[in-house]
Amino acid sequence: MKFIGISIISIAIVVLFARYAPGKFCVGFERGYTLGYQRGLGIDKPATFPTCPAPARKSPGARESGYLIGFIQGMADGERDWALLGPHGHG
Repeated sequence: MKFIGISIISIAIVVLFARYAPGKFCVGFERGYTLGYQRGLGIDKPATFPTCPAPARKSPGARESGYLIGFIQGMADGERDWALLGPHGHG
């Protein structure tokens, strides 16, 4: 249930911040998601990240916001995958 709650919160954050600059936001989102996924999974494995939510407006903190949102979502997804596959299923 913890993973579902984190996923719902991260999706809500993505929706709320969906008004940032697409390019910078998506660069930050992809980097954050990858690092969060690896940390949640517990190994240095490449992540296939979800489609970046495309923001509509520019903002000076778009890259940082994208990174944080991606990191939270990636960590939740990595923890979920680790729980499903266990420590020996990540060959």
